[in-house]
Amino acid sequence: MRWFFILVFGARLFAGSLEMAQIYEKIQGEKICGAIAKDGAKVSITIGNFEHSMFQIHGEGFKPYESLNFISTSCDEVAYFQIETDEHGYLPPTWILPAVIGKSGGICHVDILREGNFIYLKFPWGSEKN
Repeated sequence: MRWFFILVFGARLFAGSLEMAQIYEKIQGEKICGAIAKDGAKVSITIGNFEHSMFQIHGEGFKPYESLNFISTSCDEVAYFQIETDEHGYLPPTWILPAVIGKSGGICHVDILREGNFIYLKFPWGSEKN
């Protein structure tokens, strides 16, 4: 969010910068990839910030209180985390930060392991997104 505040502040200083802030609003939330499991569960990833280094994972159609194991790999760095869906089978708000220190961009691979199957997502971050 720091970038957003800088952008809005800049809009007050320079003519035409307000248009940049509006473009930012359109880019934020842009769906960049998604997948549908055999049982109909859906997962998508949207851009969380202008620098393309923070993303939100959205999911629906899972079993109520289903336990999902996430493996996120970016530039050979691996992160593991577990999330449980809510009573309606939706993922709670989930953010992923695939950025790696010393890298300006890369490709992030996310495996969502479930009982009986998995979901695989792949998306660019940082300078790879541009």
